[in-house]
Formats: sequence, C-alpha cells, structure tokens
Amino acid sequence: MKARLLTALTLAMWAGLTTAALAQAPSPQAASRSVIRSGKLEANTVRPASAQPPATAQPSATRYAQAKQAAARQPAAQPSRAAAQHGAAQHGAAQHAMPQRNRAFNIPRERRWIKLQYWLRGQKIPSKPDVSVNIEDPFLLKLGAQLFDMYCANCHGAEGRGDGPRAAGLQPRPRDLASGMFKFRSTPSGEPPTPQDLFQTISGGLRGTGMLPFADLPEMQRWALVAHVTKLAGTAPGEFDLGPVEIPPQPKDLSKPARIARGRQIYTKLGCDKCHGAEGRGDGPSANEQVDAYGVPMAPRDFVIQPLKRGEYIEDVYRTIVTGLDGTPMPGYLESASSEEIWDLIAFVRSLPSEGFNKVSPLEIARARELVNIQQGRGQHAVVSGCGCGSGG
Repeated sequence: MKARLLTALTLAMWAGLTTAALAQAPSPQAASRSVIRSGKLEANTVRPASAQPPATAQPSATRYAQAKQAAARQPAAQPSRAAAQHGAAQHGAAQHAMPQRNRAFNIPRERRWIKLQYWLRGQKIPSKPDVSVNIEDPFLLKLGAQLFDMYCANCHGAEGRGDGPRAAGLQPRPRDLASGMFKFRSTPSGEPPTPQDLFQTISGGLRGTGMLPFADLPEMQRWALVAHVTKLAGTAPGEFDLGPVEIPPQPKDLSKPARIARGRQIYTKLGCDKCHGAEGRGDGPSANEQVDAYGVPMAPRDFVIQPLKRGEYIEDVYRTIVTGLDGTPMPGYLESASSEEIWDLIAFVRSLPSEGFNKVSPLEIARARELVNIQQGRGQHAVVSGCGCGSGG
C-alpha cells in the first residue's frame, strides 16, 4: 500500500513539472536501475504484444490538414532558466549551428524537452504513433528536410551519411542513413524498416547513445522526419510489403528457473557466448574480432551493466533477436530458432543482470555510467543546444 502511494505521489510530482535541468545527470538510483541495469528488472518492463495500442486509420482530410498546420506553425516555447543556462554554456551554440538550408516553415526550435528529462532519468516515454500518414506527402517531405537540418544534421550530416560535425565525438557513430541499413526494425534481416519502425526510433531514442528521443516534438513533425529519412535512404514505399515479423503471445513463466536453464542452453547452441561471453559480459572469445559493415571495430553488448539500446520491453528484445541488427555482426535468428527457443533465450538474457551485477566492481559500474552520461550529454549538446561544433562537450 505504501509503495503504491509513493508511486502515485512520484507520478503526480512528475506530471506537475513544467521543465527540468537539461544538464542534470540521472540520479544514482535511476542510473543503477535503468542506465546500468541493476539486478531486478522493473515490473512494468514486461509489456505483452497484446497490450500494444491498436493501429489507427488514416485521419480524415480535415484532421490531417489541421495536424499539418499545427506541425508547421508551432508557437515558440519560452526556455526555462536551466535551458537558457545550458544553451549559453555550450560554446556559443548559435555560432556553431549548421546552416539552415530549408526555411519553408516558421518553426521555432523546441526549448523545454520535458519528455526527454523523463527518459534521461530512466523512465519510459510513449513512442507509438497515434495516426497514420502518407510519407510521400510533399508537405511532410519539405517539413522533414527543415526539421532534419534543425535537429539531426549536426550528427548525421546534411545528406544523412553519418558525417556531421558532431559525429566524431559519438560512440557508436551516427547511422549512415543514406546507406539504407538500419539496425532497429520489425522486418526480417536485410529488409528496410517500416515507417512505424523509424517513427519509434525517432520518438523513443536509443539508450546509452547520443540518439535522444524526440517525443517532445509534435507527432506530425516526427512523421515528417520519417519521410525525410526514408527519402535519404532511397526506400520506396512498395518495399514495405513484407511487413513486420509477427511476435507470438508472451509466455507467463519467463522468470521460472526451468525456462532460464533452457535459455542458457539455447544461448550456447546459437553461439551467443562466442561474442557476448558465457555470462553475458561482452567478453566472448570472438569479442575483439567484431567489426561493423564499414570495418569499424564494435564491442558486443555487456548484458549485465549496459542498457539495451532499443529498451527492455519484451517485444523489442524478441524483435531484436529474430530480425538481427543489420550492418553489425548480430544476425537474425528468425530461421534458426523456434519461437519457444527465442522465449527461452530472452528468459536467460533477462536473468543475467540479477545474476551478475553484484560481481561487477564499483569501478566498472562507475565507468559504464560515465560513458552513458558522456554520450547522452553530447547528444544534448547537438540536439537541445543546436550546436554543430566539433568539441566533445
């Protein structure tokens, strides 16, 4: 009863906030729970696929027109004192901003980033779309080009090739969107992501990286970014015909010892231990040999102390395992394992933090937290301040 009351009071407090300090790092509790991932997983981490909001129909012409008008002419938000101080401290952000080529709309830069603050403290934010759109709409393409210049080009580069002025300070480096290779999809390996996949990545961000969530932007603006990214990738709408991989109903016994034990066997059978190590620390015998599609070395994920980039929703973990991460050594196991084996594997991977966290030295934990904070801080420097300088701040 006390725990429920405390949770209710905490949520009420968050709901009443109008802004937060942009430079404030997550608290130690939030960091150890969501950034460094302490032993227990939160109860609300489990969200069955059946609990997803239903897909919505294309909005009416009137509603669509109203949404477009709102997206193109957002009222200027007044920055909080913390936001103003943050912007002023970031090497004169206005002086380093990349040139704005597409000024077709009068769109002020977002200033408050309230949902971003929830996310930085380890909380979950909505990333699902409420409406469907036509990503070939000329309005969205024009709006998306302007928004991309405003928020994305500092890292991804003007043409989306991952070569923006801030790219060198980010690890992993920003995605080369023009390559057409995307890690986080609901489609089979080698297939392009759906527009909804791109929307969720843009809205929800990627944990432990400089890719921050853009959930604070109006939904139509996020759809406009999807339209522009799709254009940069050279993906035709007809290529989405395969659709997402189906996720079967989630079993209720993922925390049972028997399923976890079977998962350890599947983990070894599929060769996960070769890269991720027997205990999931990213220290397998092949770990130092891994490179991405561009020949850049990349370390396997440490499941014990590093956050899962896509997040820890069960359906997202399932999706990552079956579809793989294109452009990386992580293959998809859609054809290599049954759905029951995949659930066993998920049960084992989810058990690794609780089994291994207490064996990790405080120095390792502090270092992992520092690396996450550095990358997310650099993302803020580029996105929130609009800074395109090449410094590491």
